[in-house]
Amino acid sequence: MKSQLAIKKIYIKTYGCQMNFSETEIISGLFLSNGFELTDSMDTADVIILNTCSIRDTAVNKVIGKLGQLKRLKKDNPDLIIGIGGCYAQSDSDFLKKKANYLDFIFGTYNKLRLVDIINKIEESRVLDDYETILDVGVYPDNEQFQYKDIAYKNPVTAWVPIMRGCDNYCSYCIVPYVRGHEISRIPSEIITQIEGLSSQNYKEIVLLGQNVNSYGKRFADGIDYKITFAGLLKELIKIDKIKRIRFITSHPKDLTDELIDVMSSSEKICKSLHLPVQSGSTNVLKAMKRQYSREYYVELIKKLRDKIPDLALATDVIVGFPGETEEDFQLTIDLIKAVRFEQAYLFRYSSRKGTAAEALPDQLPETLKKKRLWALMEIQDKITEEESIKYLGTEVEVLVEGPDQKKNVNSFSGRTNSNKIVIFKGKKTDIGNFVRIKITRTTPYTLFGEKL
Repeated sequence: MKSQLAIKKIYIKTYGCQMNFSETEIISGLFLSNGFELTDSMDTADVIILNTCSIRDTAVNKVIGKLGQLKRLKKDNPDLIIGIGGCYAQSDSDFLKKKANYLDFIFGTYNKLRLVDIINKIEESRVLDDYETILDVGVYPDNEQFQYKDIAYKNPVTAWVPIMRGCDNYCSYCIVPYVRGHEISRIPSEIITQIEGLSSQNYKEIVLLGQNVNSYGKRFADGIDYKITFAGLLKELIKIDKIKRIRFITSHPKDLTDELIDVMSSSEKICKSLHLPVQSGSTNVLKAMKRQYSREYYVELIKKLRDKIPDLALATDVIVGFPGETEEDFQLTIDLIKAVRFEQAYLFRYSSRKGTAAEALPDQLPETLKKKRLWALMEIQDKITEEESIKYLGTEVEVLVEGPDQKKNVNSFSGRTNSNKIVIFKGKKTDIGNFVRIKITRTTPYTLFGEKL
C-alpha cells in the first residue's frame, strides 16, 4: 500500500553482515517505490530504523549504545518514528519493548517487506489517539521472503544478490538458525531474472549471498524441487554475458563439493577468492561446535582447492576461547593459521548467545584468557596478512573500479582485484564501472596502491 500520508524521510542504520546490508537495500527500495524518501542524516529524518545484528555481544552492544542516542532524539522530537529490526530485534523483542518503550515499532527478520504498512499504521493510530508500540516478529510463510522487485543498490558496479536465507546447521555457538529460520532457497528463475536485469544496467559483478550459500537448492521457497545445486546455479549465471565477475559468501566447508570446486576452477568469471570459515584448528573443539567436519577434512579441502585453483585467495573466520578449549586446542588453531596462510581472517573471542547449545556447555573460559588468546592470534595473522599483501608488490592486476577513494584524495579511485584486494590509484571518473590495469607500487596489509597502466 502506497503511503497516503505526508512524504516521510527515512534514515536506516545497518549493523552486521552483508546479508543485513543487502536487506537494507531491499527495504530502501520498498520505501522509495511507495513514495518515501531516503536521507543520510538522522537530524532530517521523520523515521529512523536500526537494522541490527546479534551474532556477537559486540554487535548487540553497538545497538544498545545507539538506542540511548535515539531516546534523546525522541525526547526532542516526539513526532519522530523510531523502529528497530533484524536479528537482535527478532531474538530480544520482549526486552526491547520493555526497556525501550519509546520505540514505535519492532520488527524481525521475516517481515521487512511489511514496513510500509507498519509505518502507515503508526501514523493512523496517532491520528486516532490509539497508539502503542507495534511488535511484529512473527514467522511468515517461506514464499513471502523473496517477494520484492525494487532494490536501492548502493554500489553502482557490484550488486549483492541474496539466493537463500536461514540455516539448518545449528552450530552450537550460533544464533542464526533461531533468528533467521530454516534454509530456504530462491527460485532459480527469479535469481537469473534479477541478475539479467543487473546486467542490462551495466553491473559487472555480483555477489551471491546466503548464510550457507553453497547448500543452495535444499529447499525452495515455493515448495517445488528444482533439482539444482549451487554449482548448477553458477553454471547458469556464468552464461549471462555482461556479468564478468561472480563472488559468493558465506561457504560452509562441509558443503563445498567437488562439483563446485570444478566450476570455480573452470570459469574465469568465478572470482579466485573464497571465504571459508574454519572456526577452530582443533577437531575436539570443532566437534563441540557441531561444525560437522574435522581439522583433517578442512586441511585436505584446502589442499584440494589449491591444487585446482593455485592462485586462490582464502579468507576465514576463527573463534577463540570456546568452552573447553585447551592450550593444546589453541595451539592447533595457531598451527593451522600458519600452515594455510589466509590472506584475511576475521578473528573473534567466543561470546555466549542466549538459547544456543554452547551457552550450557561446561568449562566456560574467563574473559581475560579469551582476550589473551585473541590478541596472540591477531598478532600472528596480522603478520601473515602483511606478508601475503607484499607479494602483490610490482605485479600487474586487473581492477574493477567502484568509485572515488573514501578518503577523498583528489583524483584517487578505489576498486577490487579478482582476489578481492582493495586497490587505490589515480584515475578519472570515467574509470568507474570499468576494468583497468594497475601496477602495484605500495602495499599495506589490507590495501594495495598502484599506478594505472
